[in-house]
Amino acid sequence: MLYVPVVVFLFGSRGPDPGTATAIVAGLLLLAAAGVTIHVALSPEPAFRVLMLGVVTTALTAAAAFGVFFLVLVGGSCSDDGHISTVAWLGGLVIYLVGGSLGLRRSAVHGVWAVPASLLVAGIWLVGVATVLTGSTGACLD
Repeated sequence: MLYVPVVVFLFGSRGPDPGTATAIVAGLLLLAAAGVTIHVALSPEPAFRVLMLGVVTTALTAAAAFGVFFLVLVGGSCSDDGHISTVAWLGGLVIYLVGGSLGLRRSAVHGVWAVPASLLVAGIWLVGVATVLTGSTGACLD
């Protein structure tokens, strides 16, 4: 479900073709709603608890994603020399997936904090490695 706000933000009405972007966003929202419905139906926990844990986890992970975005911007300095290398991306992906998976394996409640925390740690890794290897992330708001 987290990709939906990102897609809306990146490809909303400002996208190259607003009609196509709207269709893509609507399709992703339908896919996310179907996934949530299936998850709630198959979960042994009460439906309300599953939905609330999902909402809280999604909100915290979205906040962590914006935190990572700002970390990348702060590490940017608008330089042409800086970039985020493949090593940094792969390391960040592994950190995020392993951290989130370990938290979710223990219980759903651990996932509420483990998934956003692993995303933040992955973002710190991403910016740290990019800064050490190239001097900055190369990000700029211009």
